[in-house]
Amino acid sequence: MIAERVGNIIEREWAEIEMRNYREHIEVMLRDRTAALVAFEERLDRETRDRIKAEQALQKARNEDVIASK
Repeated sequence: MIAERVGNIIEREWAEIEMRNYREHIEVMLRDRTAALVAFEERLDRETRDRIKAEQALQKARNEDVIASK
């Protein structure tokens, strides 16, 4: 009876340690993934701004060509 209780307590302690380790591992993975997503979003924003500037410059050049050809 006592041995069984001790065994159950030990199993519970090991399970709690294992759960804590899994939780910590998941938190690390979540932080890493979040950082990667933030970096990707920043890069995407930069590329979008660059594309908009390039399209505006192209449109301006086209407009100047139209005016110059008249």
